[in-house]
Amino acid sequence: MAKFDLNKMNLGAGLLNETTRQLAQRDLDLVYIPYEKLRVDKRNQYSVDRISELAESISDVGLQQPLNVAAAADGMYDVLGGQRRYLAIGQLREAGNKKYDEVPCTVVNPQNIDLPVDDETKYLYVIATTNDYRDLTDGDKLLRIRQLSEVYDKISKAGGGDRIGKRRRDFISDSTQMSPRSVQDFLSVEKKLDDTLKDAIINGDLDIHTGVKIASMPASTQQDLASRYSDSITGDSEEKVDFVAEVERINNPAPPKKEQNTTTSSDAIVIGKEYIDNILSQSKDLKLYAKMFSNGISVSAKSKERLDKLAVEYEKLQAKFVAVLKREVSKK
Repeated sequence: MAKFDLNKMNLGAGLLNETTRQLAQRDLDLVYIPYEKLRVDKRNQYSVDRISELAESISDVGLQQPLNVAAAADGMYDVLGGQRRYLAIGQLREAGNKKYDEVPCTVVNPQNIDLPVDDETKYLYVIATTNDYRDLTDGDKLLRIRQLSEVYDKISKAGGGDRIGKRRRDFISDSTQMSPRSVQDFLSVEKKLDDTLKDAIINGDLDIHTGVKIASMPASTQQDLASRYSDSITGDSEEKVDFVAEVERINNPAPPKKEQNTTTSSDAIVIGKEYIDNILSQSKDLKLYAKMFSNGISVSAKSKERLDKLAVEYEKLQAKFVAVLKREVSKK
């Protein structure tokens, strides 16, 4: 790799701001690569937004950082770090800015990455650790955690676990400057959350804090939310899933509604003393026969058995009648 003296170069002059020039003068190896030789690396799946805003910034103050690239076997260069800058420069070139026909880059040499893994994994490590300059979405962070977990597993499998000397969470935290607590949240989501809901995080439809709460819920609850989310993005349902509201509803269900008396004054029926007296008057015949039985009367065994059963039923009916009256009185 050639070491460039930016003070002697005309090619690419004005592309770098003063800070980057100072870095270059401190023996930073830079190469200027034709834009047509650059392409987005398929392993770089981070979100890209506000490209026009970044293009305007580059036009005004210059490129803040060179792109990190890797040489491919077909003569192209894959952009490992700086995908948004690459797209912003492309937008400027489409607008007729010839200044960016060649772009300052640092070419990553896997031999200089001291990890006991293959070159592909080293490139993955570079992609996951060279985007700290930008604001990452929760989806970007989840992808980063996923990539670095893969790197960690391959290092451990290659016998480098002792060399790392730390847990997965701490390895990722040290590699990304994310707090251990934040890393643990993403690891929990990656391990426990339904795959469709992980996609919701990557798509920006679900935040990590709500995702952590859902990840602790039963699989059936997660599957229900995932199904409703899928329907909302495929058009099968016009209702967008409000995950925050759903978590609140699941964790704090509304108390059951107290059954209300639906009887209104318009359909109420008034009963009084006469009603009760009429019911009681029907027992006069019993009182008459009671006098006849005072000296005893002969009945068949079958009639006696029948009278015993009816007496029990009569007692139950009286109790039910009184219970209904009590309940109505208690409502007043």
